[in-house]
Amino acid sequence: MYKILPIALWLFSMPFMTRAQELTVYGSPYSVDSTLMKIYEVIEKNDFEIVGKKEYASAKEEKKFSGKIYVISFETPAVKDLMSCAPTAMLDMPLKLILWNEYGDAYIGFMQTDEMKKRFMIKDCDEVLTLLNRAMLKVVNDVIRKR
Repeated sequence: MYKILPIALWLFSMPFMTRAQELTVYGSPYSVDSTLMKIYEVIEKNDFEIVGKKEYASAKEEKKFSGKIYVISFETPAVKDLMSCAPTAMLDMPLKLILWNEYGDAYIGFMQTDEMKKRFMIKDCDEVLTLLNRAMLKVVNDVIRKR
């Protein structure tokens, strides 16, 4: 009986240890092209640095998704602080937004920094991770806000 208990507990904990990463998704009230332009404007307005822009197009014969996906990479001043307290987390830098059109609606997605904290087992960087997460949320909310 006592030998089975540790094995049962280990098996019960497996779903929690192998969970998928969570993507945060916001719908945009604008077209993909307008949303993309607004993303660039907001990043620059906040004195963040755009370090990469990539467009992906799916093949027309694909049945699951057809269209374009944009990945926008940017950095904030807090990235250097992250490097100081959690060097391995730099694998997830720069910060990235993904933008796509699905059934006529534009969506913006990103990974929140709590996922990074779990993935890299970061212990003492809460302040920096909060700054990075706020930067990401600020960009997305400023983009989708109706003016």
